[in-house]
Amino acid sequence: MEAKESIIRHLLLAGADPNALTPRRQTPLHLAAANGGAELTEVLLSSQASPAAVDDEQNTPLHTAMKNSRFSVVKVLILDDRTDVHVSKRLIV
Repeated sequence: MEAKESIIRHLLLAGADPNALTPRRQTPLHLAAANGGAELTEVLLSSQASPAAVDDEQNTPLHTAMKNSRFSVVKVLILDDRTDVHVSKRLIV
């Protein structure tokens, strides 16, 4: 396990919220989908991070992973039963 996964796991065990929001309404799962790998995504999902969360641009973690070509993360998200692979972005008018 890489250092960042170990740190995240320890933070989650200490009570960190896996669905905490950034000012752009991104969750740790969005950030992992953009910058992390499959193992970090699995750690967050096993800690009840929501794959259905949407950021301020209406992106789910799956949208974010696809947009950033994180195909190992896309696979992990698709295999999670809570991920809606048919969700589309809502247009805000």
